[in-house]
Amino acid sequence: MFWGKFAVILSAIFFYMATYYIKIADSLAIPVFVFAFFRFFLGYIFTSLWNFYAGKEEYQDLTWIRMRAVWNLIAVVFFFAGVAYGSILNANVLNMTYPIFVAFFAAFLVREKISGRDFLSLFFILSGTALFLGHSTLSMEWGDIFSILSAVTAGISLVALKEARKRNSSRAVLHYQFLIGTLVTGIIAVWLYWKNPFAWNYLSVYFLLASGFFGVAGQYLLTVGYRYVGATQGSILSNSRIWIALLAGWLIFQEDIGWEKWVGGAAIFLANLIAAVDENKKA
Repeated sequence: MFWGKFAVILSAIFFYMATYYIKIADSLAIPVFVFAFFRFFLGYIFTSLWNFYAGKEEYQDLTWIRMRAVWNLIAVVFFFAGVAYGSILNANVLNMTYPIFVAFFAAFLVREKISGRDFLSLFFILSGTALFLGHSTLSMEWGDIFSILSAVTAGISLVALKEARKRNSSRAVLHYQFLIGTLVTGIIAVWLYWKNPFAWNYLSVYFLLASGFFGVAGQYLLTVGYRYVGATQGSILSNSRIWIALLAGWLIFQEDIGWEKWVGGAAIFLANLIAAVDENKKA
């Protein structure tokens, strides 16, 4: 369906835009926890209004929802830290290595079998990441380390989401996820502001709101879009964020992008496609 495909592609653009506003706010020295707080808080307001108009949905099983909330929170903070302390290009592409971690954590957490395609996907992920980072592979910056950690923790988070969705609605999971994220990041953000205040003006508020809005909107569009597209097709479309990041890095941020980054990004894209095809067959 056209609107489903359009929603998934738009979600990839919105996810990139959420990181774009974090990066251009570098000079304001806003802690990543404050950006994370605005993302979770806006998401909590959105899902609360959704519950108000559509009727609140009860939680059927909180075990996996709690696990989803905790690991999603950690993954978001790592991802934002990757953007803040490194390259926005590297953060977005390295974060997109998460599908292979989903497969391997699913094997440990819910006893899913690891297939030959998973190992093939792992090969392309490792090769693509090594190529993408190039000569810096053995001396990675903190931004790259945080970005890879965001992919690892997102893998655990998505396994938990898959299990949570078996007995709970998407809305219930999202609402709880945003609630926990708001409480934890809110406490830390207030403490950080008290210890080291940053400039609180219309520009900082604009960047925080813009990043939060695009993050929440991207999450919603991805959820809606996946109702109308298959796993393989959805993976191809959502992984367009790799190409968006490469093109934006080249055209907007004037980054020096050699053939290694293009080929490395393509290998990661292919790895995610292989993982999605395998997931489709398992389903």
